[in-house]
Amino acid sequence: MAQIETLSFIDSISGKLDKNEQIVFRTRNGKKTAYILHKSERQATETQNNYREIFRQASANAKADMANPKKLSQWKKVVADPENKYTSPYFAALAHYIKQLKKK
Repeated sequence: MAQIETLSFIDSISGKLDKNEQIVFRTRNGKKTAYILHKSERQATETQNNYREIFRQASANAKADMANPKKLSQWKKVVADPENKYTSPYFAALAHYIKQLKKK
């Protein structure tokens, strides 16, 4: 992996420069790194595609809840519970909807 010395124009670069780019810039623990992105040639399994669809639907539902002030305040109460493991209202809603959609 290439390591990059701090240069003023590189400090602001992160991610891919465009969608066809194979080099990705990332900053972790204060160090900027560049690496080559490898595309997997494996096809996703049916199980993976099903879970991705569940996640897509759950994410859409959670985002809709975050835009609704009444539901957002309900999710904030869930997060405020000390026995709860969720760190944000969005994650609490997302987990709830994933569980709900998996039961179907």
